[in-house]
Amino acid sequence: MAQFVLQLNDIDESGKDYSFPIETSWLETALTGCEVHANTAAANGLLKVHAQKSGNDVLVRGHVTASLKVECYRCLGDALLDVDTDITTLFSPKSSSRANDNADDLDLDEVDRDTYSGDKLVLDDFVREQLLLEVPMQPLCKDDCEGLPIPEGVKPPKDFGRDAIDPRLAPLMNISLKQKTQKE
Repeated sequence: MAQFVLQLNDIDESGKDYSFPIETSWLETALTGCEVHANTAAANGLLKVHAQKSGNDVLVRGHVTASLKVECYRCLGDALLDVDTDITTLFSPKSSSRANDNADDLDLDEVDRDTYSGDKLVLDDFVREQLLLEVPMQPLCKDDCEGLPIPEGVKPPKDFGRDAIDPRLAPLMNISLKQKTQKE
């Protein structure tokens, strides 16, 4: 069931402000199938929007806050992410949208557009998309996360990679040393 619905009849050229709580139950349902989840320990998020009509188009600008939980890229623990971002899009009637919805043929003007049908503007998919776009590619539980601990039997020696010369490279090292002494 749609959570964030705007009645088009209530919106005019001067616009109207709306405020909706983003409940963790809605987040869990909306994010089903993603690696992103609602932070159930946090308070509800908030969606504040200003909707304004321009002909049949509706410009929606606002702000969304929510608390999400993702898997840390390094240690695989929980990384908490507080989303706090501005949102903007232009909704056009579905009948006036292009007949061919081929994604390869999108113009730059159409990238920030969405469509609606009927007398209601449903923002649920748009809010979900904006929340997912705010999740970093490599989320971390903390900036200095050490990652997964390496078992002692697998760790390299402490002097590994420090002044240790691979024996296969010794002939090249000798050539390099000879060239240095010849230059001096």
